[in-house]
Amino acid sequence: AVVSTQSTGTSSCSCFEMLFKLVVLVAITVLLKVQLGQAAIETDGHIFNAEKNVEYKLNKQLEVGDVIRTWGVYNDHTTSKFSVNIKGENSEYLLHVDFRPYNDVVVLNNYVDGWKTEVRPVFSKYNFAANKLFEVRIEVHEDGYRIFFNGRELTRRFPHRVDISSADHVVLHGGSNGFKWTALKLPSTQLATGSGVPFSTSTKEKNYLERPLATGDVISAWGIYATDSSKFNVNLMMENDQYFMIHVDFRPPPNENKVVLNSKKQNGWEREVRTTLPVFENGKAFKVDIKCLDGEFEIHHNGNVLGTRFPYRDGFALEEVKFVWLLGGSRGMVWTDLAITQPDLAASPLRLVSATQSSTGWNGVASRAIDGNTDGNYWGKSCMHSSATKNNWWM
Repeated sequence: AVVSTQSTGTSSCSCFEMLFKLVVLVAITVLLKVQLGQAAIETDGHIFNAEKNVEYKLNKQLEVGDVIRTWGVYNDHTTSKFSVNIKGENSEYLLHVDFRPYNDVVVLNNYVDGWKTEVRPVFSKYNFAANKLFEVRIEVHEDGYRIFFNGRELTRRFPHRVDISSADHVVLHGGSNGFKWTALKLPSTQLATGSGVPFSTSTKEKNYLERPLATGDVISAWGIYATDSSKFNVNLMMENDQYFMIHVDFRPPPNENKVVLNSKKQNGWEREVRTTLPVFENGKAFKVDIKCLDGEFEIHHNGNVLGTRFPYRDGFALEEVKFVWLLGGSRGMVWTDLAITQPDLAASPLRLVSATQSSTGWNGVASRAIDGNTDGNYWGKSCMHSSATKNNWWM
């Protein structure tokens, strides 16, 4: 009997251990999937930090009208060649944009079972400046790709030799002796710029609001920083563009090293609120959030709160803000994206306001299922119950 009991106990323990390991494995798998899914969403529609030799999967099927933007920091002419590449699922290259400063040329090509005929626009190494941020922009057109360097189009275009629908990811290669790729922006899966959807913008652009601002709204602006940039700022503006409800002004070294918050009316700027400048890195993407709280703003940089909050000052009303103005910056620093969200509402679960069912038994009315009480004990009077009939339903 003792042997039998021990045997049963050992078997039970073994089964328990196996079950525990299975639960842990499932939990880890789910967690990883959630984290990966969040990462994919986080890079969709706005700029993000990138590195070479990493395959960044496209968020959507590539199509005419799409734009791919990437940034890097150049050191000197001793660097090896470096490239931006659009690749397919089977390792084919739809487009290979290869900068070769030592030869004063850019090589455009594609690869399917071997490299094909090159297209070589002349491109002087002196287009680059030491330690200065640069941008490469690839536009997808009906007749091929158009490539831009710091806003100027290369002298040659590249035709579609491979169906663009087969594009799967973008990868950045090459560079040495201080050269580095720093950031990337892929085409968005979003077809519209509705509330909360990041959309492309640019420095000096007036971004008019689709609806009045309200408490709980968050204005998010993305940009890319360049060393020694002049000051740059995010502004919530009234109808008259001389009225700033809030002016969030980043003033980097060497001249200053602070953030200035202020408001402005027709008579001029009001009293400044100053706080320490957060850390910015040359060529790296950053995000600024302005949270509209009850009677005041809270400012975030890359998720971290900046100093003190800024009150809504006399003569300003949040609902009267008409547009967001992104200003300033130099040496390659640019604003790239903007979004307006209301996280509290977006995160709130939908609440049913009425319910009905085919029949009721034991006083278990339909509304109990949506009363907000999660007590699973029927006698706690929070569970619905139908009568003892067939084909019952609840809705």
